[in-house]
Amino acid sequence: MVQTVPPGLGFIGQSGPGKRGYGRAHRAVVARLGLLTEEQEQWVKTHRGLLFERPEFQPKRPPAKRLFGLSAFLYRVVMHPMFDHIIMTMILLNIAVLLSDHNDPSKKFIEVTDGLNLFFTLVFASEMIAKLIALGPVTYLRDTWNRFDGFIVVLGAISQIIGVAMSSSTGNPTAVRILRIFRAMRALRAIKAAKGVRMLVRTFLLSIPSLYNVGTLLILSYFIFAVLGNNLLGGCERTGAIDDRSNFEWFGTSFLLLFRATCGENWNAIMHEYMDSCSSISAPFFAVHTLLSGFIMLNLFIAIILDNFDEAKFAEMGSLDPVLVDLFNNVWREHDPFATETAPTSAVTSILKSLPAPLGLKDAYGHVPSKRVVQNVMRELQIPDHGGVVHYFEVLEVLAFRVCGTKLPKKADLSEKQRSRAKFPSMASLAKSSGEVNVVHAAMVIQAHWRGLKHRRAAKVKRSLVNPDMLHQKSMNYDTNKKPPTRSGSTSLPSSPLSSMMRSISLPVDDPREDAI
Repeated sequence: MVQTVPPGLGFIGQSGPGKRGYGRAHRAVVARLGLLTEEQEQWVKTHRGLLFERPEFQPKRPPAKRLFGLSAFLYRVVMHPMFDHIIMTMILLNIAVLLSDHNDPSKKFIEVTDGLNLFFTLVFASEMIAKLIALGPVTYLRDTWNRFDGFIVVLGAISQIIGVAMSSSTGNPTAVRILRIFRAMRALRAIKAAKGVRMLVRTFLLSIPSLYNVGTLLILSYFIFAVLGNNLLGGCERTGAIDDRSNFEWFGTSFLLLFRATCGENWNAIMHEYMDSCSSISAPFFAVHTLLSGFIMLNLFIAIILDNFDEAKFAEMGSLDPVLVDLFNNVWREHDPFATETAPTSAVTSILKSLPAPLGLKDAYGHVPSKRVVQNVMRELQIPDHGGVVHYFEVLEVLAFRVCGTKLPKKADLSEKQRSRAKFPSMASLAKSSGEVNVVHAAMVIQAHWRGLKHRRAAKVKRSLVNPDMLHQKSMNYDTNKKPPTRSGSTSLPSSPLSSMMRSISLPVDDPREDAI
């Protein structure tokens, strides 16, 4: 049988780097034409890197009395950072045991490896049960990695049980070894700790919608050529490369033969057999099919994946330290524990105070600047307010822009905003922006000062009622001829553009101090 190189592979080296080279060349031309400066190009990289960030889900601590305190205890265990390190160590040891398997092992080796695999199965099953008890089934299944880990554990446990049952009876030993293959899927759990592999998996997942469209078009081309082959080459004699599995006599074998031809399996020998024994129409038939399916469609798959991978790599080259982004996610999780991508507008000040510089206001020693400095920074922030809540990405974007951002041209800025809305569909469900956080914060400051003033006045009146002699003694210290300035009008808040916003903001009644902001 003649083996040939798959047709699509002939252009892989050109479609892959060529595609990425085109992207780099395009960005270089744009920079040379003055459409984007070097600083603007760097900000675009950082902005696209932020599009891959998501808020982290913080499981709620269970009540202390649930299951006699067992849930709270297991919650502290599974949420401890050392717990993940121990489980990852077990995964690596399990991979080492799987790699030690070899052909024709001894009986003692099989007993030892079976015992170790049973031990690892119990460890991973115990991990899943502990998380189910600590977090609850709904919270556990909400996390994608937990669902993936649970699937691997259940599959490994089933294969372990079936393997033990078949090995103790007169089962087929080959089937037992096939079931042991499922244990190798535990190695997939190591993806969670491998950043590069996670990026590849994420790139593939992002490419699925586009790959689905191209795949549908490819299957349609197979269907058309299978029908044509069945009508043009269906009655030929079976000789040479044309056999029971390689012919166009019915739709099933025609479809399979076309798929094999796309992969490059002996398609040219089959074409020559049809030319010699049947019709010369097979030459243009196979040539058009190979050109369309092998060269064009197959390279579309490769181009889509490489384009998304190039975009992911391009986004990682930003100038914002990823450690700062991780710290932002940790602080945001305190105000949005269920990862809804929204938080109260009043939480922006707390986020700024909790983050280290340059993303936040905390210095290297953990000191927070004065209230006046915080207010000046808040005055500069242009975070949209959506009816009392702010969006995760909008806050992160503004803080990152404050660190390393620069203003983009109108078209580039509009393109980045459209990309942001596409990556975060939850932004469309928010209420229309009624202002910015700096305006809301100014209204809250004024309202806090006003409530503080009213509280001090009420406290002064209360003290005078309790001890009127003290009030009389204090009044003797002032010049009786000096009168306090009178204020005309009511004692309500002065009219200003912030009035409506100030009335819509409610601070705690039991905390009317000015430092409540």
